[in-house]
Amino acid sequence: MIKYTNYYKIKRSRIIIHYPVLIKNFLINILENSLLPRKTVMNYPYKDKIEKIIVSSEFPHHYCITRGKKHHIISPNFYDYENMRGGELVQQVTFEEIHQYPLAQPVSLVPASLLEAANVFEARAFLLKDYRGSGVEFGAADNPLPLPLVCDVKYADLFSPDQGVNKFRTGEFVNINIKSSFDDMNDIENDSLDFLLGAHIIEHSPNPIEVIKKAHRKLKKGGRLFFVVPHMHYTFDKSRQLTSLEHLIQDFIDYQYNRDALNIMDFIGNTDPGVRDTIDAFGLCQKFLNKEPFDIHYHTFTEENFEAMLQWANQYSGNWESYVVTPCINPQFAEFYVEIIK
Repeated sequence: MIKYTNYYKIKRSRIIIHYPVLIKNFLINILENSLLPRKTVMNYPYKDKIEKIIVSSEFPHHYCITRGKKHHIISPNFYDYENMRGGELVQQVTFEEIHQYPLAQPVSLVPASLLEAANVFEARAFLLKDYRGSGVEFGAADNPLPLPLVCDVKYADLFSPDQGVNKFRTGEFVNINIKSSFDDMNDIENDSLDFLLGAHIIEHSPNPIEVIKKAHRKLKKGGRLFFVVPHMHYTFDKSRQLTSLEHLIQDFIDYQYNRDALNIMDFIGNTDPGVRDTIDAFGLCQKFLNKEPFDIHYHTFTEENFEAMLQWANQYSGNWESYVVTPCINPQFAEFYVEIIK
């Protein structure tokens, strides 16, 4: 029988501490080096893995280099810490030299507790801090998840940066190692991964329970499936109806491509007006009719309906050991987190 976190108990705790956390994070963001001390610890006892830190006057970002890959240093304090060591790792390079290295997981500080996270990067880094081994992240684009530097990550995506679906992404993209969608997971051997990740991607699947079933086959025993899920109440999905468990089950038991037309109509018609105006409705319908890949939020999620889906999926799509649903701790983060262990 699957073991799971009592979401409602966590939810009650969240209500009690919600406003102090918002006020504290607001002050941190305003003051940058806040007068409010945080018990922040370094993400890495792995400084020996860092070969060098590269900076350029032509480029605003700092990177550390490990195993021939570059890792964006999100937290300035991390760079300051290394700089205070005497600067022996810091090298000034040109813009061209920076782009010789492929992009990999970023470096972020890890707070002492999730509730001390000042931004989504720290929240994600806290939840991923114990990950080890090798795995695959789907749909990372220009924003890969902040896994520890000891993790060996390959990146998978069906779309390349020049295919239009990533038009809202402006940064440098990770190199695609596996050309596959989350729905297919092609070219990944069964029982081969220590972890499988997807941030803001499960809502893009027409059949999320099938994704969970396939992920179970790809993971080793004890492997982890980790989702970052947009919370519909805090995103452009807030005007849409919450996807019912019955809808999700129907998509799994009897998936029919033609039924995706209803998802497209809902996405076009009920998405928040600020985003709706940017949607190419005609182009979406044309791709649907031509059976070309298209990119929408098929489903909407909160912690409750995602957990209900997991409980049902465990009975019919894989024998999972346990899962944890971590609620959205700050509406500004607009996401909650799910970890499922094989």
